[in-house]
Amino acid sequence: MLKNRFKIFCILMLSLQFYSCGDGSGGDNQGGGGGATSETSEVSQAVTTINSKLDATADLVDANALTALYSLSRTRVQKDYFVSGMSSVWTTSNGVTDLYNDGNYTLKEWMMDEFNPNFTNSNGAKVTFVGRISNALDVFCFLGGANGEVDSTNLPSVGTQTVTITPAIASDCGDDSITSDMEVTITSTATTDTTLYDRLLSIELPGSEACPFKFYARINDSFVNVATAEDQNCDGRDQASQSVFSYDIANGKSRFFYISQAFSNFPGGFEVYRGYLDENADKAYVFGYYGGDQDGTSANLAGIAFTAVGKPTAGGTVAFSVKTIGNTIADDTYQACINPDTMDVDTDNSLACTVTGTDVDTPFTNVAQGLYDGNSSRSDIYTISETTSVGFTDETDMFN
Repeated sequence: MLKNRFKIFCILMLSLQFYSCGDGSGGDNQGGGGGATSETSEVSQAVTTINSKLDATADLVDANALTALYSLSRTRVQKDYFVSGMSSVWTTSNGVTDLYNDGNYTLKEWMMDEFNPNFTNSNGAKVTFVGRISNALDVFCFLGGANGEVDSTNLPSVGTQTVTITPAIASDCGDDSITSDMEVTITSTATTDTTLYDRLLSIELPGSEACPFKFYARINDSFVNVATAEDQNCDGRDQASQSVFSYDIANGKSRFFYISQAFSNFPGGFEVYRGYLDENADKAYVFGYYGGDQDGTSANLAGIAFTAVGKPTAGGTVAFSVKTIGNTIADDTYQACINPDTMDVDTDNSLACTVTGTDVDTPFTNVAQGLYDGNSSRSDIYTISETTSVGFTDETDMFN
């Protein structure tokens, strides 16, 4: 299963325990020189930074409010068929398929879970936009030890390394399922186009040589850029996923992208997320689609699409535009300014909130349906390159 393969991969990275030169000045050296080092790594801090930026974006909704309101929000109310705007469906009982896998709940509850960085479903999987991306990129937090070869790029030196995974290492990573030593192969390649990344890492787990994890990465004082892809065929699923995270340190701007798509056995799963955080302007923007398809065509996608725009630090109202398809509540687009502290509708049927929002219909069509129609097999998502990016610049084009 994906979860188990990821745990094994985390164990792998812990065992490597890569250390960098520590001065962060070597990001321009693409040649793989420098040899092994044993000074303090900046890679672990990079992972902390990535997760903090994802959490900061989710702070559009007050995490404390989520905890306080969660049990209260499960009080069911009847649908009012005669009220327009978001308020007509926001607290509709059994309105949408939930994220937890145990039935249906309100749209309000769905959004509370979606913006909770710690939310997991009944299988223990992280299924929110924070969870999906964090889960895919968390492996870099294990680049913090003393035994692997790295060079001035702060990443594994060019070449192939074989690592032995022991049960003790597995236990330290929170997985007690590994009961005997296991060898894993890591291949590091220098990039030719150095615009975004310094290294390609290919990770082969036992029995999954046909679909290794792929990572492109740059970690230095200026940028934290990571692109990763997984082919889930080795887990018996005709599905692939891709995540991209880019942090411009000097300008305080973070961008992220995630896609997961199934290609057979319909109805199949399909998820897309885009996000942008401008710390200096204290503004965050998120687009998401979570659902699936009924027959392999984007014309029959069913799920929830949304845009959310607001100020994660200063607060104020959050502009939500939500499109529901194939749920109990009517298929339509709803919008409102939402109070992030109470998760109640502040101003109904409006996107003129603290930060003006964006109607979800355009990104649903151009981003979600466009990406879905543009992919025909796992390789379309699994094949990443030195130029793979988040696909947008900032708030001016991320919803287009």
